[in-house]
Amino acid sequence: MARLQSFAAVLLVLAVTFQAASAQTCELTAADVRTGDYSQVAVKCRNLPSSPSATECEACGCALADAFGPVLRRAGVNLEGVDRSTATDAISACINVIYGPLSSAGVDVVGLASLQNCATVPSCLTAAAPAPSP
Repeated sequence: MARLQSFAAVLLVLAVTFQAASAQTCELTAADVRTGDYSQVAVKCRNLPSSPSATECEACGCALADAFGPVLRRAGVNLEGVDRSTATDAISACINVIYGPLSSAGVDVVGLASLQNCATVPSCLTAAAPAPSP
């Protein structure tokens, strides 16, 4: 998968699938999302300012990746070919599915929107993404 250009795209990709966006339906179920352990997301993403620091972006982004990675794999999610626009559409389709379990775990779901202001992609995500092909 090509290196993602913005952290917002990475955050959205963690929560949704390409297929969900194209159909405007969410392929993740509440049961899928409830299988995740969001305890570190609640800790690392607590009280994010409107413009998080690089350290806050790194800590919260990696906590989200660690929490959603297993959920997405168990659900059979395919993230290949997902771009920011597709991911934005997909998060809209999945918001009702992900909001409850995250909120129940103590995650400030609304506060996660400030991650769109992060300037870089967390190293835990870029390490797994190869550079774009020429």
